[in-house]
Amino acid sequence: MDDKAQEVEIKQTEGERKPGRSILIVEDDDLLRNTMTRYLKRIGYEVQSVANGFEALLLLQYRQPDLIITDIRMPKLGGLSMAEGLKNRQETKEIPLILVTGYRDETYFNRAQKLGAHFLLLKPFTLSDLHEKVETVFKNVKKDKPLDDNK
Repeated sequence: MDDKAQEVEIKQTEGERKPGRSILIVEDDDLLRNTMTRYLKRIGYEVQSVANGFEALLLLQYRQPDLIITDIRMPKLGGLSMAEGLKNRQETKEIPLILVTGYRDETYFNRAQKLGAHFLLLKPFTLSDLHEKVETVFKNVKKDKPLDDNK
């Protein structure tokens, strides 16, 4: 989808709040984190964002989102290590995950699948790709759908 079409999509959905749909974005790239945050807020989600898995774990002590979107490799604590920790805790093990990566290493895909990630979103991706994956997770969150990639 080109930028103009994405702009129209945002304007059509802007203002439609999605109650009970909170998202935590964990991404060390400031530009990508801010872009995803602004986009998801504009289409109605409640969004918080942090720069690494360590900050996410601190935030998760006080508030639990309905979905976590996390980069796989970050300084301090990467997304896979953070996700492994979350899946081992009773209060966070059911939070759906979308993992984001620029690496096409089969090892990452296998680890993400074992963690029960709903999607592995490969960089670069469009905001439409992100929106589609988020909507799919929220539609199927109770059904425990298997991991997919964005091919």
